[in-house]
Amino acid sequence: MGYGRATRRSSRTYRGLLASARIYIPTGRDVNIPESADDSVVDRGVNAKLRVLGVAPSGLSTDAEFLRRVTLDVIGTLPRAGDVRSFLADASPDKRPRKIEELLAHPMHAALWATKYLDVTGCDVDAMEGPEDLRPQRARAWHDWFRKRFAENMPYDRIARGLLCATSRGADEPRRWGRVRGGPDGSP
Repeated sequence: MGYGRATRRSSRTYRGLLASARIYIPTGRDVNIPESADDSVVDRGVNAKLRVLGVAPSGLSTDAEFLRRVTLDVIGTLPRAGDVRSFLADASPDKRPRKIEELLAHPMHAALWATKYLDVTGCDVDAMEGPEDLRPQRARAWHDWFRKRFAENMPYDRIARGLLCATSRGADEPRRWGRVRGGPDGSP
């Protein structure tokens, strides 16, 4: 790695016990990353960052690498042996986009991303308020709320609105909260 200006990207703490920062140091190398009319807005942003850092992009992955990576990223598991064999045997040029769509429709996609959002929103059973015996049920209701929205492919702005504009369960008896399968906005 070369020397360059370090930029602080983020700093987070967990109950004041941990502080972290991600630091990018440009390599100082010039890299040639050709522009393509097929590049998406994401491709253009990633390529711009790679140019600044002086890092050449990786080449196209093999079909086996692609399948392993996309399956882990989208549903959180390795592909089954039969799925690998059929994917590798498929010679159609659109097999990668079709596999992505198939995985996005898989029930594990919504469950995986609901779990990730529990981490993002700090759903910690040990730190929850209320009766201790109801905490796991309340965490499950929170997970179900996220899972339902990911399964419906709800846009992120609507998920954020549901989180930020949530209504309380009001005067409901706290013991009833654990039995209700709704989410923070009171929806089922």
